[in-house]
Parts: sequence; C-alpha cells; structure tokens
Amino acid sequence: MYLLSKKILKNSNTLLLALFGFFLPLSLFFNGNTIVMILLLLNVGYDLLKRKSFIFDKSIFLLVYFLILCLTFFYSEELNLGVKMIVKSLPFLLIPLGLLTTSKVSNRQLNILSIGFFLGNITTIIISFIYGVVVFKNNPLPLKNGFSYFTSYVDIHPSYFSIFILYSVLLLFWNNRNNKDFTNFKKLIIFISLIAIQLYLKSRAGLLATTIIFLVYSFLHLKKRGLYLILLIPIVLITVFKKDDFLNRNTSGSIEDRVRIWESSIEVIENNLLLGVGIGDYQFELDKQYYLNSFDHGINDRLNCHNQYLQTFVTSGILGILSLLSVFTALLYRAIKNKNEIILYFLISVSILMFFDSVLVRQHGILFFTFFSTILLKYKSE
Repeated sequence: MYLLSKKILKNSNTLLLALFGFFLPLSLFFNGNTIVMILLLLNVGYDLLKRKSFIFDKSIFLLVYFLILCLTFFYSEELNLGVKMIVKSLPFLLIPLGLLTTSKVSNRQLNILSIGFFLGNITTIIISFIYGVVVFKNNPLPLKNGFSYFTSYVDIHPSYFSIFILYSVLLLFWNNRNNKDFTNFKKLIIFISLIAIQLYLKSRAGLLATTIIFLVYSFLHLKKRGLYLILLIPIVLITVFKKDDFLNRNTSGSIEDRVRIWESSIEVIENNLLLGVGIGDYQFELDKQYYLNSFDHGINDRLNCHNQYLQTFVTSGILGILSLLSVFTALLYRAIKNKNEIILYFLISVSILMFFDSVLVRQHGILFFTFFSTILLKYKSE
C-alpha cells in the first residue's frame, strides 16, 4: 500500500511539473502556475508527514538569492514597490520548496514536463493566431507585423516567448537524441520552423541565442563539412538582423536608449556598490540618475535597467550579483560534470536574455528561470 501511494505521488508530481511547463508561456493570460505551485507544496507536506527526508541541493542558491532580496527591503524607503517585488519573486522560494523532497529529476520526468512546455508554447501560438484572425479586419498588425503585436493578447513579450520556443525545441531534441524515429528530416523541419517563428517575433535575444546555440551544437556534433554549412546560419541571421526595413523595428533607437540606461545604471551602482539601493528603491534611484543625465524617455516610461546583471547590482549590490552568479556557476558545474548539454543551452539562452532585459522583474522571466534552474539542478541523465 505504501509503495502504491508512493508511486501515485511520484506520478502526480510529474504531472504537476508538466502542467507548470504548459502554463509557463500563458502565465499572464491564465495563471495556472500558482495553482501548480500550491499543489507541489501540498505534496511536499504529505511527504514530510510520511517522514520522508528532504534534500538540500544546489537549488539552495535560489533561496539565498531570495533571502538577499528580502534583506534589501529593510533599507528601502519605497515599501509598496518593495512588497510588490518580493511577492513577485516568491517563486525563488516556492519552487525549490515544492521540490524539496524530490532527490532527482529523471529522464522520463524531464521528457514529460518538456512535452507540457512544448504544448504550452504551441497553444500560445494558436491562441495568438486565432486572435489575429478575429481582429484582422479592424487591426491587421498582429498577423502582418508579428513582434509584440502577435503576442499582445496572451500578454507575453516576444523576447521571452522567443526564448521559450527555442528552449522547448532544444528539450525536444535532447529527449529524442536516442530515438531513431526522430529522423534528420524531422529535425530539419523543426529547425526551419524555429527560425521562421524567431524572425516573425523579431527578437534580438531569440535570434542571437538560436545562432550561438546551434553553433555550439554544430561544433560538438557535426563533422567538418557540416560545420562549414552551419556557419552560414549566423551570417544569414546577422544580415537580416541589421535590416531595419525587414524587421520593421527601430533598432538604432532601441540600442541608443539601452546604452543610456546602462550608463545611468552603472552610475547608480558606483554610489551603492556593496549593498545596492534596495528592492523598493531601484526605480526611484534610476529615475533620479536619468534626470541628472537628461534622459527624459527613461523618466517618463520609468525604465528599469534592461539588463538583469545591472538590475541585480543596482538592487542588492555585490552580495546580490554574487548570489545570482552562484546559480549560474552551479548549473555550469553540473553541465560539465555530467556532460549535460541541455543545461548548457539553458545557460546560454538565459544569459543572453538577461543581457537584453531585466528578466527577474517580470513574471515570465522569474517563473522560467526558477523552474528550469531547480529542475536542471536536480536532473540526472540516465
């Protein structure tokens, strides 16, 4: 009876992980992730009642990051924003706790949750497409222009959705790496579809991450002739990437704004190097620096750092950035130790996205980073 209940609990955990992956791209459209987190915590509570041991692994670095964010609240003056950001950052605490009694994530579990994540992204595309068709007569932009117009109904930024789609495809490739039915023709079709959706979403982060990851993949796996062929991909992407008329985006203005934001962020960091300005005060301090630098756009739109490394440094200083980098270090160590490429590809995807945006102040970014970091720190390839 005990073995039966243990098996049911394990299967329910796997199903919950798959549901979490499914709802990830839809989390602002329908927040099923909160329900899943509560159910995972209830499973942990049941395990602890049965006196099952809990496991402190390297996912504890996520908890340390959350703890440091909480500590910065005590020297913040803007308490309302501080509370809001701490509540938004709760997945750093709840997701590791929800898997506290899970000693490892197996290939089977990763495969099932990956299917859920893949289907969630497909569902998001279908919902966005249907919305575009319905409103096409009055508003043709969602279908004609792609980019944020296409994803506006489900309320996900194209850069995040682009990375989500990329990583769901990488998980699909990884989980079928020994499947003979997963032919090169199928891989090619999926790869072409991936490139097409990346170009349609017009995300710099997505295009850059796709290029770098497939370069790494080609270097690790393809023979010399294949390597020369794959090198054509970034050349094509960079050529397209530079053409504003093709992307229909004001990339020069966007890049100029980011440079000014980063300059202001660095100036704030220089004055608050050790502890940062606090989780509640980062926007006030940035706005003040924008004013000193005559950057009206930054003040009017209350722009954050648009770079997670700078954002963490501004908010929580050296301790904060070290705690964030400790998560990356733990993932990299696991990737190298276990020769696990899927962890490496996650690191590349997230690192690039964090260079372009303050990922951990957005719900999609927090959920994606904490969920897959926790899963991959527990994943053991068999």
